[in-house]
Amino acid sequence: MGGIVAELIDKYIQKNRKELQYLFVQDNLYQTMKMSESFFMEWNNDDEIYNEL
Repeated sequence: MGGIVAELIDKYIQKNRKELQYLFVQDNLYQTMKMSESFFMEWNNDDEIYNEL
């Protein structure tokens, strides 16, 4: 029974590999943005040097 399930999962992955890769990249991007969100919230951009950039 486990062999049948493993075979079905393998076939699904092979059939949908590009879509799964796209979703993986999108999730990584989302996780990275979420992780950096707290850093941007703490960023003090009231300084004059930031206005000149």
